[in-house]
Amino acid sequence: MRVKGVSMALRDFRDFLDRLEQNGQLVRYGKELWPEPDIRQLARAAADMADTGPAVILDNIKGYKGKQLALNVLGSWANYALMMGMPKRSTLKEMFHELARRWMTYPGEIKRVSNPACQENVITSGINLYEILPLFKVNPYDGGCYLSKAITVSKDPDDPDNFDKMNLGVYRMQVHGPDTIGINIVPAHDMVIHLRNAEAMNRPLPVAVCLGVHPMLMVMACTPLAYDKSEYKYAAALDGAPQEIARAVTSDLEVPAGAEIVLEGEITPRLRVTEGPFADMTGSYSSLRAQFRMQVKAVTYRTNPIFENLYCGRPWTEHDTLIGLSTCVPLYQQLRETMPEVTAVNALYQHGLTVVVAAHNRFGGYAKSVAMRLASTPHGVPYAKNIIVVDGDVDPFDPLQVNWALSTRVRPERDVTIIHNTPAHPSDPTSDPPGMGAKLIIDATTPAGLRDRALIALMVYSFARIGAALAMKVEDVFTQKGRLWVRLHEKGGKDHAMPCHHTLEEILAAYIAGAGLAGNPKGPLFRTVGRGTGELTRTSLPQQNAHAMIRRRAAAAGIKTLIGNHSFRATGITAYLKNGGTLEKAAAMANHASTRTTQLYDRRRDEMSLDEVERILI
Repeated sequence: MRVKGVSMALRDFRDFLDRLEQNGQLVRYGKELWPEPDIRQLARAAADMADTGPAVILDNIKGYKGKQLALNVLGSWANYALMMGMPKRSTLKEMFHELARRWMTYPGEIKRVSNPACQENVITSGINLYEILPLFKVNPYDGGCYLSKAITVSKDPDDPDNFDKMNLGVYRMQVHGPDTIGINIVPAHDMVIHLRNAEAMNRPLPVAVCLGVHPMLMVMACTPLAYDKSEYKYAAALDGAPQEIARAVTSDLEVPAGAEIVLEGEITPRLRVTEGPFADMTGSYSSLRAQFRMQVKAVTYRTNPIFENLYCGRPWTEHDTLIGLSTCVPLYQQLRETMPEVTAVNALYQHGLTVVVAAHNRFGGYAKSVAMRLASTPHGVPYAKNIIVVDGDVDPFDPLQVNWALSTRVRPERDVTIIHNTPAHPSDPTSDPPGMGAKLIIDATTPAGLRDRALIALMVYSFARIGAALAMKVEDVFTQKGRLWVRLHEKGGKDHAMPCHHTLEEILAAYIAGAGLAGNPKGPLFRTVGRGTGELTRTSLPQQNAHAMIRRRAAAAGIKTLIGNHSFRATGITAYLKNGGTLEKAAAMANHASTRTTQLYDRRRDEMSLDEVERILI
């Protein structure tokens, strides 16, 4: 899904600004502005336009004649969609699944260039960031001027030739002086590994701070990737074109060739300086912290550079859009490695402090297992504080559907779990002491999926009639000689008992446990779902409801063939006969009086192979 007439791939930051302007998503504001509070107020206003907020270019800032400032470049989902080459009215779910599809094309290609645009101009002496950049306070009580949308490039001193371990990260950076910067790096960041290794050798760590970069590269620098996965290669894969990079002027770091501005320097080992406060992604001011200091040694830039910065504060702001979907997708991929029932992950809120996962129940308590797995991912350990799991047919990106699930499917006494004394993100204002907290898990799923799977499995693996299956009580699933059995109530009041296939045994046990049916042995095994609640009632499931369920499930799976309850009985009998079973035993298992009846369910003759067709000779 792409914009008509527009190539997906972008060359650089300026190419993206052109695309935004062509699609009505960029505003050039030429009236004179004071750095404070005018820039901040304008940035907040653009953020408040929500899904359609435009990027804003300012070029008449008092005290910064001729300087250009870009704000809110990825501050709306319309702009995000255009970055991906999709229609600007694309839905969140459409962008999520498209991003997930492209994710699997990693790695993309890298193209090294000489004489890059980012080095058209070079300053190596008399550096004064207050003159070079149109700096301003992002929020009124910040400790100083911040670079809030910059990529920092660093290498692992223990493995400097490993390109994939080169890290591109986005950290809040406070300008401390004309050529010094305080960098806030928390323990969960990959760059901490580089710093730890450098400090162990008491060596400065070379870094390059890049401003105004390719938007997909900026997105990937905010993404929780594995330590040995390259942000450059991911950006190339997702954008569909090679990422152009070049060697820095003062080190062997490789920087985005099309960056507007690059600040090259070193982080001083074993030195900490005061950084903060700063109005962080949580919408709250974080406190003063002892952090790392960067000494700037060179500044390179394009002619007429565009300084890009980001407004960060109470949501919704560009920070939330920038990191939202690229936080969702890696969590989704990591969960699906072992839990294919997961259908989508919404980690848009404050970089995943709250996460909503949609998943089909595999067995009782499965939603909690999904939540535990999420909480143990590299990103989930410090971030995923509140985890909500909804059924697979609920859209986790739709607040109305999520709140409906919370309102009608959560039993507080059973479905809410709190895990104490877990890691937390230091910027979370509820983390006390900073870096420690708890995790809240809310199971907003229902046993309806378990019920449907159990009913279908019963018909497939026991050849049960739908009427006999729906007449069962909970006590008709029982243990005999260490094996689960089922008792079917056939026509004429006859009972027919048989041992369960091992798959059926697992599915029935999961359903009974997950739905909490064991305490009601005389109650119906298969029950209706309460209207609007998603909970099982005490009423037996009518046959017409079962038929409607089958048709609904088939439609959701994209099956166009008309199927009914007997289709599954036929599936089981046909599979049994294909695998060497006899017609007589199949009749006994199905409780048929005659094998003629069983033959009606044998669909082997319905299969026609190409080899058979080719036997026709004319």
